[in-house]
Amino acid sequence: MISLIMGLPGVGKGTQAELICDEYNIAHLSTGNIFRNTMKGNSVLSKELASYINRGELVPDDLTIKMLKEEISQEKYQSGFLLDGFPRTVEQAKHLNTLLSDMNMKIDNIIFIKLTTEEIMKRLSGRLTCPNCQATYNKYFSQPVEIGICDKCQHQLITREDDNTQSIKKRLSVAKEQTLPVIDYYKEIGKVIEVEALNKSIDKVFSEIKNMVIDQ
Repeated sequence: MISLIMGLPGVGKGTQAELICDEYNIAHLSTGNIFRNTMKGNSVLSKELASYINRGELVPDDLTIKMLKEEISQEKYQSGFLLDGFPRTVEQAKHLNTLLSDMNMKIDNIIFIKLTTEEIMKRLSGRLTCPNCQATYNKYFSQPVEIGICDKCQHQLITREDDNTQSIKKRLSVAKEQTLPVIDYYKEIGKVIEVEALNKSIDKVFSEIKNMVIDQ
């Protein structure tokens, strides 16, 4: 199974991505992780990527596609994967379709998690992050066992600098402009699974995702 998981910041994509990958025994393919791992190397791609990142510029689509192709070619992705963080624009979605077609692959479904702006604001403003292992918690919904300490690695938790009201509103505005047209593009193909997450537990959202995947 090849799936995309999409949604605005704070809707719970990361949590559901872990559950989906475990359930269907597929790899979690995050473009953010690809960027970070590529930056650690000394290849031509890593140097090209660094030249943009270090200047604070957006990574061009063609370079992102190159890195995706190199990553997807690995054995661990041959039984399927869940793509997270890409595409962010309709143009990128078209590039992705071409890439997968060239590799004799196709997208089976696009999982779109929906949540109200008010709830997203609450989730993001209450988010706590572990700078060591990247685990996330929330002071409103999912506190760690020991307040302020990561359950996984016992590191002190922090609130990200960009998790303030002004930054969150700006990020949501940009995300809406980018994400919603991509969802509309995929709806035309007819492979979008929409799941409303408001007032639902993590398990309930996951159960609905599974049921919709089966129905497809």
